[in-house]
Amino acid sequence: MKILPAISESSSVFSYNRFGVAGSDKPKVSHDGLNIVNTLREALTSVGFEPPFLLVGHSLGGLYANLYARLYPNEVAGIVFLESSTTKGISLNEYQGQAVKTINIMFKVFDSLSSHKQFSEVNFVEKIIKSI
Repeated sequence: MKILPAISESSSVFSYNRFGVAGSDKPKVSHDGLNIVNTLREALTSVGFEPPFLLVGHSLGGLYANLYARLYPNEVAGIVFLESSTTKGISLNEYQGQAVKTINIMFKVFDSLSSHKQFSEVNFVEKIIKSI
């Protein structure tokens, strides 16, 4: 994130990894959109940030920024989407070939065998999209 130091020279910046992403702790509860948004909201409060926020969502984070703004519109000044997932008219399987669909099914079976994978945010993406 080479851009963060430059932005932090003129603004306050808060950047974090959601549970289960990169080196962060594994989630201990279902990592659905509401839990993700409320965890971010709690983290912002605990470090002393006050709304309104300019949220920046990259990839799947765009869904969460969108959900945050819809749940707490008075706390959001704006959203910047960077290579973000869309919310309307998306079907995760629509553009995948049969081989990719089969591999995804196999991964889902393997994930179900891991105790922490059941809480993974990827299991809730379709639900998040429908709620936005």
